[in-house]
Amino acid sequence: MSIVDGMKITKRKIFTFIVFSLALSSGAVCPGRAAAEVMKSERAGARLEVSFQHLLSNFSGPIPMLLPKLTFDPSRRELYVLHQGTEIRIFNAQGMEIYYLGSEANLGAVADIAVDMLGDIYLLTHKFPAEGIKVINYRGEPKPSIKLQGLPEEFQSFRPDQIEYRNEHFYLLASNQLQVVVTDPSGHFVRGHDLTDKFKEIDEEDDKDKAETLSRRELTHNINGFSVGKDGSVYLTSATLFAAFRLRSDGSLDSFGQAGSGAGKFGVVAGISSDDTGNIFVSDMLRSVVLVFDATLEFLAEFGYRGERPEDMIVPNDLVVDSQASEIYVSQAANKGVGVYKFALSP
Repeated sequence: MSIVDGMKITKRKIFTFIVFSLALSSGAVCPGRAAAEVMKSERAGARLEVSFQHLLSNFSGPIPMLLPKLTFDPSRRELYVLHQGTEIRIFNAQGMEIYYLGSEANLGAVADIAVDMLGDIYLLTHKFPAEGIKVINYRGEPKPSIKLQGLPEEFQSFRPDQIEYRNEHFYLLASNQLQVVVTDPSGHFVRGHDLTDKFKEIDEEDDKDKAETLSRRELTHNINGFSVGKDGSVYLTSATLFAAFRLRSDGSLDSFGQAGSGAGKFGVVAGISSDDTGNIFVSDMLRSVVLVFDATLEFLAEFGYRGERPEDMIVPNDLVVDSQASEIYVSQAANKGVGVYKFALSP
């Protein structure tokens, strides 16, 4: 790291400290305030402790946002929030906004974002593949874009709309094409997975009577939630299949969950994320809960309740987990913004 880079990091830390200090004096962040208890349900033998911490805020209070996309930088414990595809807000570990990138950054129409350990931000725009993966630093200054290279014939029409950066690799999802592509940092193809046939098999297994209309229904299947675990496993959800999935690097696909309205069941699944121990978190937009599964894909517990209190949830969508702090960030509808919940699990 150069001296200049070191100065940038130092200034960033100083600015974060100033923001947090001002937030304390303004009352926007109150660490001493008792955290609100959250409604929950547990499987027999499992135990979940969960409490609502706060909504993401700036000096004026909680920031209203509608179903924003989330990505987390564990090295700095900073949350990057993409709102309405045109602005990026960066929050520190205390949930206070420290940077904002809007129209002046000329982001374009952004579908999703990812961030690396150096603080570079990767933008997946609606003009892909013409623009490739756009790259900017945290100040919004452009850097050379990244083009995908070496795609096999079956992925030549690949059009991703979600992106993750993990373990020095890009993970790209084309949600309507049911395809996942992994590349190295330069955009060179490493591996790809087409899940069309596997989704078809799962649908046939769920209901043999639907086989004759499968070709019509197949077009409606898509992938909603998308994230990458510490070990490189890809986690996915599909609302049309009422299921969540774990895709391993060898192409094996594990599915879990089932439709229903009771505890542990899926209504309309959306976001999915995992912590460093392998616990999996799935949001349900219809039931307004977050469900928790262990590394063996067994249901442990769920929390949340549709309501107007700050600790309640309104159509929870995207999720990211801060494993170091045992906190989960939950994107919501109705301009609720992003709620932060602390959790502790025991099987």
